[in-house]
Amino acid sequence: MTFDDVTAADWGEKIATRYDAFYGTHVNPDGLASFLLDYVGDGEIIEVGVGTGNVGAALARASGRRIVGVDISPAMLDQAARTYGAESIEPVLLDVAKQPLDRPFALAYAVFNTLFMVGDVARQDAALVNLRASAEPGARLVLENFEPVGEFFEEDSFTSLPLDMSGTEVMVRFTRVHAARRRVEGQDVYFGADGCTLAPCLFHYRPSGEVEAACVERGWRLVERFEDWRRKPFAPADSTNSIAVYEAV
Repeated sequence: MTFDDVTAADWGEKIATRYDAFYGTHVNPDGLASFLLDYVGDGEIIEVGVGTGNVGAALARASGRRIVGVDISPAMLDQAARTYGAESIEPVLLDVAKQPLDRPFALAYAVFNTLFMVGDVARQDAALVNLRASAEPGARLVLENFEPVGEFFEEDSFTSLPLDMSGTEVMVRFTRVHAARRRVEGQDVYFGADGCTLAPCLFHYRPSGEVEAACVERGWRLVERFEDWRRKPFAPADSTNSIAVYEAV
């Protein structure tokens, strides 16, 4: 397999049982839920790329509602169901780049760079079309993506990041940037008593201004944008993260 063949489903199948161990300490689900709660309407709440369900479950607790958790990976949905149960998250296996949801929604959100993992720009734009097709009038769409600014994205580079370790296991992410192709290749690597597991992932990135233009062209209007979940103002030249709130028009 080359990285040209990698999909989000491949990554999910490999990392589902260890995702929370890899990234759980880097996430504050209750903080995200507090932000998202401001946009919850009377209709359905959809998480695109629900993964293992930690954010969806936190929003379910905060809102008193069940979240519809959409993912392309059966393994991720199974893990979410085992961890949080159907009372918090309704699992839906769906590729949002290929078809709309089977119900209208009042709020949809995709966090942790999910849009960039959907696939190339054509697949990302198709996902925006399908989400708009399922949106109620005035529905909100919240997208979190990294902002490709700084030297890291100006030329090809290779980095490694230790994520966690104990006396019996080590978890490391290796990352390679292809600046000209606007993509990031990642490899989450687990070494432990039961061997080595490789979980490849691929991000097709673009600046927030281009994401906004794609959203506007497909029936979404930018309402507000922040750098983080505490609503720090977004600074185009300096912010390394974008949290954008759109409204269906």
